[in-house]
Amino acid sequence: MYIVYIIGTILILGLITTCIYLYRRNVQVEEKYVTQLELAQKEAAVSIAACEEEYKQKKQADLTEKEEHYKNIIRDLREKHTAQLIKSTKYIKSLEAFSKNKGEIVIHKTLTTLQTNLIHKNKITADDMIIMGNVFMPYYMNEQLFIRQIDHVVLMKTGIYLIEVKNWSGDILYGIRKDQIHELSFLVDSLSTRVARTEEQTFVFTKTSDGEIKVMSKPHPGKEVQQHAASLKSYLQKLRRDIPVVTPIVYFNGDYNTSVKNYSQNHSLCFSTKDDLSVFFTEQLKQQPIYTTEDLKMFKETLEKASYHFIHS
Repeated sequence: MYIVYIIGTILILGLITTCIYLYRRNVQVEEKYVTQLELAQKEAAVSIAACEEEYKQKKQADLTEKEEHYKNIIRDLREKHTAQLIKSTKYIKSLEAFSKNKGEIVIHKTLTTLQTNLIHKNKITADDMIIMGNVFMPYYMNEQLFIRQIDHVVLMKTGIYLIEVKNWSGDILYGIRKDQIHELSFLVDSLSTRVARTEEQTFVFTKTSDGEIKVMSKPHPGKEVQQHAASLKSYLQKLRRDIPVVTPIVYFNGDYNTSVKNYSQNHSLCFSTKDDLSVFFTEQLKQQPIYTTEDLKMFKETLEKASYHFIHS
């Protein structure tokens, strides 16, 4: 019995020792897990803080980039708006410079009267002579939009004619050059800025009520009408490339005492009486036709659309 008691005591002590060992082991494991958990939580907190900081930095960088992008857009829009405003201002000023004057009305009546007479004489139909007054034609110079105002355009089967009207009265020396008057060339220099000997100029001589002679140097209309004719030809060549020429004409709508001496050699025609202008267009009917009725209608519609678009835009 004593042996059994000893063995039982030993077993009980062994069991107690084992329990104590397992308990301590469990406590150590639990402490280790707690320590690892705390470490993991700290690492997670650091990682989250780092992610948040990275996110904030990235968000700030994105905001800065977008802000710069929109600043560039706004700057570009302002620059475009300013450029467009400058173009529009110049364009409006060019439009304001144009208005229908007395001379243009007189010429329009002269041309329509001639057209009516030719129709009554069965020389033409209404579609064979198209008269257009106050034509606005767009053109670009140095990438800026401008407008050429053409007093009259006459479309006929024999050609396209551009008329510039000047309300000048007196004795007119049209297209004179210094090399044409030789010894008197100093008078040209005294009346205008110094120009080349071969550059054409126009002078108007009028007599005042006191009997004095007044001399005015005028911008040479021959140069202006040549530029208009070249622009019109270029514009219409978008429709039909084989346009040989647009004939430039200057008409001086002065009083009955007006006379014109034509010295010009730039191939622009000039007239000072309605009869001379009517005779010229009547004689043109004898020339060989180069356009059809359909061509004339196409030219007319194109010029009407251009004028309407730029007047109402």
